Amino acid sequence: MVTKKISYLAILVSPPNLKYLFFLSLILLVNCALRKIPSSSEINPYWKKVELPFNLNSWGIMNLDFFDTVNGWAVGIEGLYSKNNRKGFILKFDGSSWNFCDLPEISNDWILWGIKVINPYNIWAVGADFKNNSENPDALIIHYNGTIWEKTIPDDSKENIKGIIKSIDFSNDSQGWAVGTQSNRGVILNYKNSEWKIYQFEKRKYAYWGLTSVVFDKGNSWWISGWDISSGFLGFLLKFENNEWVEKFPEKIDFEYSINSFYFVSPNDGWAAGRYQITGNLSKGLILRYENNTWYKWGLAGHPFNDVEFFSVFPIQNNELWAAGGIDLPYIAHYRNISKEYEGEFINLKIKNGIIRSIYFTSKNTGWAAGADFSSGESKSTGLILKYEKLPL
Repeated sequence: MVTKKISYLAILVSPPNLKYLFFLSLILLVNCALRKIPSSSEINPYWKKVELPFNLNSWGIMNLDFFDTVNGWAVGIEGLYSKNNRKGFILKFDGSSWNFCDLPEISNDWILWGIKVINPYNIWAVGADFKNNSENPDALIIHYNGTIWEKTIPDDSKENIKGIIKSIDFSNDSQGWAVGTQSNRGVILNYKNSEWKIYQFEKRKYAYWGLTSVVFDKGNSWWISGWDISSGFLGFLLKFENNEWVEKFPEKIDFEYSINSFYFVSPNDGWAAGRYQITGNLSKGLILRYENNTWYKWGLAGHPFNDVEFFSVFPIQNNELWAAGGIDLPYIAHYRNISKEYEGEFINLKIKNGIIRSIYFTSKNTGWAAGADFSSGESKSTGLILKYEKLPL
């Protein structure tokens, strides 16, 4: 059982050939197996599982994004435990149900990890194609032009761009960035003049490092998150300033940490979610807050999220914050009064074995969460979509 969970983590978290991170995951999983479910109230009535009538083999959803309440998309992977027979997919929500999108032929082994919806006629999805090399795949980006999905990468100067691309964002139709990991190094791609190019960047201090997320702050700035394992598992944040990526250091971070995702309400109102490593075998879900030009650790002291990793965060109207994640248990956290003093609670779900990879709210009272359900066993995982609906008083 533990071995299968490690395989899933290796797909979702670990870059290729990083034995240190593999064993770090092993320690974390053993610790998770010993912990008790956090005390919580009854099953939350507002989160309900969406029945998906799809007959796929060992699959999960990695990321979702919405344009409005009736236009949503999600990307995922079929064959999570198959090293040579994985397949990416995209689901579309049309206001009433989720359905598969027709995608171009890629190969016999490929994945999709992230998605960005600019509008219903301009959508990007990212991942990797393992056809030529299972340990060092080709970067993969596909684009929807309003009619069909098309493959837009892999070559640059007649050589394939390598890496697993995990995150993508755009400031407008013609300016975007995508990030991921190529072997033991981060890879940054820049979209300009209607084409993708590698942006040359090297964190020379570190021997093993990668990139996890990129976001536009809705003003003039871009942010990237990453990790390195030169001396433990250390996170870092980069901001694009004066045409170069500059490292920024969060306040109140005394231990190892890593960031998986961002969300900016405005240029000076940002959030990030990840993991905070307190000791060698204990970690907590981590949330960073950005205001007054500073990132700092936010709201850790009182919440019960030991031995969990947050993968997604979504603020609402400056008084509510949602975060989602998990490793063994699927977690959703709900914080209120976040502009003053946070009040948080663990959302008790019917799904007791799984992971939440992405959370998104189309309004204060309507939200979505997606990931994988392990209730029938990790090797028989099924894609998981939860919907939050709360009628206004």
